[in-house]
Order: sequence, then structure tokens, then C-alpha cells
Amino acid sequence: MNPSVCLPAADKRDQSPLRRGARTSFWVRVLSGAGRPCVGSAGRGRRSGRWRTRTTDGTRWSMPAALPLPGDLLLLGADLAKRLDRVRWAMRTGPLVDGLINHLVDDFGGPQEILTSVDRLEGATSQDADDVRIALTELVASGEAQVQRGQEPAHLERLEAHQRFRLVMGWVHFHGNRAQLSIKGDEV
Repeated sequence: MNPSVCLPAADKRDQSPLRRGARTSFWVRVLSGAGRPCVGSAGRGRRSGRWRTRTTDGTRWSMPAALPLPGDLLLLGADLAKRLDRVRWAMRTGPLVDGLINHLVDDFGGPQEILTSVDRLEGATSQDADDVRIALTELVASGEAQVQRGQEPAHLERLEAHQRFRLVMGWVHFHGNRAQLSIKGDEV
């Protein structure tokens, strides 16, 4: 199978229609002469956010702005689908948890427990309330923290942003289960 080749994007000096046409026809001749199928022009639709193009024979195609997940296109085994879901979740939550942990360690010295609210954590970590809830949910699910109101576990999805709760950290569990990578600069 010989994939289509998309022409290089035009720069500022190639914005006039005459120059764009000459440039396009030059690349179409070069690529066609090399035996490669060639897409004549490509661009992003301003309103739709979809890729659109027209090939040299006039055929049009488009592509959504967000590509489908592998499980949407392929028949995956249950184990592989679970593993991909865990990887996606870790990629989503990792930076959020890191921001929350950095705040707790840098600003408070890694306290065993702290009385706080979603609002306060949102302001201190520069994350929105949903991201703070996701980070807290990940810490609780991994056994690295507990979120309590009084003596009872708090339901993060039901907490109002201003409601106070106790965040009890399990630092031993946290440091025992998370890999820490530190890269030193030029200091040897």
C-alpha cells in the first residue's frame, strides 16, 4: 500500500492564490513523477475543527479533530482493554496528583493531615475543581490518602467546593509505591 503524501504547508510569502497554485502544482508534479499518490491541498476547517483536503483527482476526505480510541476501532481482549484504560487514566491523573503532592510537600512540608477544601486546593495548585477532585480520587483509590468529614469518609463527588474536609496522607504508602525520578543538572 502506498500512502498519500500531503503537500507541505505554505508559509507567509506563499499566501497569494497565484503563488499557492504554482507551489501546489510544482509539488504535485514532483510527487506524481516519483510515483507517489499526492493530496493536492490540506487544511483545517476553522469552524468544524476537522481536517479536510482535496486530492488531485478532486476526491475530498475529512478527519475528526479527536481520533478514536483503539478499542473503538479494534476488537481488543478484556485484559488489553483494561490495561489501556489504566494507562490512559494514569496519563490523565499523573500530572494532577503531582501538582497536589507538590503543593502539600512544598507549601506544608508533607503534613500527615490537613484541613482544607476543594476551593483552597484549586487556588493553591492552579487546577480547576474537577481536576482537584480527580487527583484526590486517585490518591484515595490507590490507598495513599483518605478524605474525611468528621470521622466518616467523604464522598468527593458530593462535596461542595467550599466544604472543609480532612486530607489524611499515607506518606509511607505513597513513597513506597510511587517511583520518584530526579534529574540533576550539570552538578556532578
